[in-house]
Amino acid sequence: MTKNFTNFVPLIVFLALVIAFAALLLRPEKAEMISKPLPALSLEGLKAEDLKGPAVVNFFASWCTPCRAEHSLLIELAENDVPIYGIAYKDKKADMKRYLEDLGNPYTKIGADIKGRAFIDWGLTGVPESFVIDGEGRIRYHHGGVLLPEDIKHTILPLIKELSK
Repeated sequence: MTKNFTNFVPLIVFLALVIAFAALLLRPEKAEMISKPLPALSLEGLKAEDLKGPAVVNFFASWCTPCRAEHSLLIELAENDVPIYGIAYKDKKADMKRYLEDLGNPYTKIGADIKGRAFIDWGLTGVPESFVIDGEGRIRYHHGGVLLPEDIKHTILPLIKELSK
């Protein structure tokens, strides 16, 4: 019986890889999302109708070291009256709470993406990732990876200012 099962192992591995690649291919392309309506969002703590732009939507996690690296920039954005909506990706409530207590809470509102559905719907490949949304509920900019001071100064703040007119 064991010998029969081992004959199927390569087939099982192949099928698992096909399914994984198909899932990646079915994710929306980030460039295609620019100027499109926001993807569906119905999370504990945050619904699509809560997102009022112009604003930043930031996907983060307490276990994510790069998220910690950009967190002080998010604090600065919030101090400059930029609304920031946080989406905690596959995070435990207690860990997220401790993370925000330790580093400060820049978020206007936070949703818990425990199952990772929003992560997929928004076309993410990792955390952190951030989006600028306009007042009409459309994505205007996407930044994959850690935000740097020059990203804030040269892209995000000018775009928020333009969208606020």
